[in-house]
Amino acid sequence: MAEIVKPNNLSQIWAIAGDKVNPGDAKIQQGWIVEIPPREYENWITNRQDTAIAHFNQMGIAQWDSNTEYIQNKSYVQGSNGSVYRAVVNSKGLDPVTNLGAWRIAFVSTFDPDSLRVFNGYQLISTDFVVGVNSRYYALNSLSMTLPNRATQGDNIILNRAPLTEVTIYTQNSMMFKTSIGFVDTIIADVDDEVNITFDGTYWLVI
Repeated sequence: MAEIVKPNNLSQIWAIAGDKVNPGDAKIQQGWIVEIPPREYENWITNRQDTAIAHFNQMGIAQWDSNTEYIQNKSYVQGSNGSVYRAVVNSKGLDPVTNLGAWRIAFVSTFDPDSLRVFNGYQLISTDFVVGVNSRYYALNSLSMTLPNRATQGDNIILNRAPLTEVTIYTQNSMMFKTSIGFVDTIIADVDDEVNITFDGTYWLVI
């Protein structure tokens, strides 16, 4: 198939200054029948289509809206802060800027401090919790963290902590850790160095 040439001036929107009337949901679902459509209806439909095309052309990725049903791992939107998000659950009405349980930053950019924080920064924790792989955590106080039994080879967790705190690290079902001194079932992080934990395909390696 030959390359489709982009039309000129997609920001010129049909009937932007003309008469427009929303035909209503029932008519939109029915479509045209044997009839002569009122010009206001046709102007409204074409105006909406042109406005959508102009929006996609200008923004690249459509802005989030509260009426669309977004699909887990397939939907990408632009938030009101300019960051691009990927849906991690099916949702409707959950703003990505304020609902990070439903959305994640999609792309890391050196021009976007928020996305860099997600990539390089720590998640602050203060209570016992189960970790998410490929994340960085900073414990504000003494607590315990639990790692999953299985992960993908190369998955990584980085832990740091506040001074004079202690983090006890377990795995689900008491799976063993592999360390430089052999296998152990519990790790206690109480030194100043950052703890790096990597899955080798069989065991969690503690460095």
